[in-house]
Amino acid sequence: MENLTIADLKPGQKNLAMQVIVIDKKIDSSMRDMMFLVGDVSGCVILMLQGQMYSKLEPGDCLMLRNASAILKDDRLVLWMDRDTGKLTRFAEDMIAYVPKPIISHFLWVQQDNDWVKGKLCKTDQWVI
Repeated sequence: MENLTIADLKPGQKNLAMQVIVIDKKIDSSMRDMMFLVGDVSGCVILMLQGQMYSKLEPGDCLMLRNASAILKDDRLVLWMDRDTGKLTRFAEDMIAYVPKPIISHFLWVQQDNDWVKGKLCKTDQWVI
């Protein structure tokens, strides 16, 4: 799939290619995975990356993601990049437009008639899951 927006994401999608901007990051030294809030013109989602090599990413960085996957973590949608198969490229654009809400990682996702749909909003005070 090429040029998806965050609003197009559904659990189980693989081999995704997207352009996003880093809005915020959370680094926990005890975790192997790093979490970034990323956005585009349709909303925001949590991006999880493996390894400390991504610790230099900063808010405002524009990223091209390739071979990303949309997965469920505690019934919430997150983007996942495996360090062996995913490819992340920082690129020089002035800025990618984004809207701060909705953060689709804050919705519970449920399967309905062989499709995934957003359920109720479950967290609004902070962006971590």
